[in-house]
Amino acid sequence: MVTQTMKTWDEIREHASLLHTVTRPYDHRSPLAQYAYLRDGDSSQMQRLAPPTNRTDPNRPHFYTSGTYPMTDVAEGQLMSKIRYPRQLLDRLPANNVLIDVNWLIQNSMDNDRNALFRFYRNPATEENTLRAVLGSRYTPIDDMDLFWHIDKYLKNATIVYDGWGSTSTHITAIWEDNLEGGLKRGIHISNSEVGQRSISIGAVLYRETCGNILPGFYDSGSEDASGYDGGDNVKLRVNRKGYAGKIQSQWRFRHIGSEDRLKGWIDLAMEDLETQYSTTIAKWNQGLKTLVEDPLEAIASISRKATLTQEQLQAAINSWAETKLDFGSCSTGVANAFTLGAQDFAAPEARYQMQNAGSLALSIL
Repeated sequence: MVTQTMKTWDEIREHASLLHTVTRPYDHRSPLAQYAYLRDGDSSQMQRLAPPTNRTDPNRPHFYTSGTYPMTDVAEGQLMSKIRYPRQLLDRLPANNVLIDVNWLIQNSMDNDRNALFRFYRNPATEENTLRAVLGSRYTPIDDMDLFWHIDKYLKNATIVYDGWGSTSTHITAIWEDNLEGGLKRGIHISNSEVGQRSISIGAVLYRETCGNILPGFYDSGSEDASGYDGGDNVKLRVNRKGYAGKIQSQWRFRHIGSEDRLKGWIDLAMEDLETQYSTTIAKWNQGLKTLVEDPLEAIASISRKATLTQEQLQAAINSWAETKLDFGSCSTGVANAFTLGAQDFAAPEARYQMQNAGSLALSIL
């Protein structure tokens, strides 16, 4: 089990600020055709073919003027997706063929003359300036520090029970100290990706104090419910009709597109909707205590398939069932608890969150 130390919200903001200082992130927008792809064994790089026009900008750190950058796996995958080149061919074809094919596609793809967003950072492990993401021209960077600044007023008095800083995403779970019932506390889960791997999401969670389990209020299915906020009045009608009626089936999601100014209004609406999510989730929890599951292990296997869990995640849920059935017996809340307890075996934020979501899915369909 991966243990976590509770923190204050101020400590989380300080950590985000420290990461920003250490990694010194920087963005560069330019046509894709201004770069070339290099590959040496398993190592991939991007080489800038033309210097930026604002090379003398005093705000540009000096180490970004060099022309060749190692790529993360994420950045390489995004590049191959943009030029529609099957990534599995990188290791199957001769290196010269790969370089010829990929660079021809970079120069001749439909997007080659559009400004792509190249996201760089200083890799703390190698101390090299590294390309961490290759994103589209419409992508709006909203980093963790930006998100935390916008949501700060809501979390000043919260306790952080989980903070996960992964290579592709960040996950924060905060709780408030008011008890609901049955040892449950109200909480909120926030996630973000600085490299285009997920939308910003905000959703209610229930925190079970006795075991530290975290249950999301709704299964985060990636649907567009409550995520299409465009800054207009239409979203308020949608929230009144769907959110307050308790019908939204996924967490609130905000895509990294358009003006960042929209984010503040979206956060206010998402936070306003939490009360409905809490009441709905408590009702599901209590109903689940009364709903017997004929074959809990088969139910765990079925939920794992629906949630596309790995074999390792499935085994963690099965192992946790032996412990959780002592508290809950063979009910759907117990099955859900097997996933949220098993989630604590994983250090990677996305793997952990996926397990917690499987618990929420179990309560939704059993």
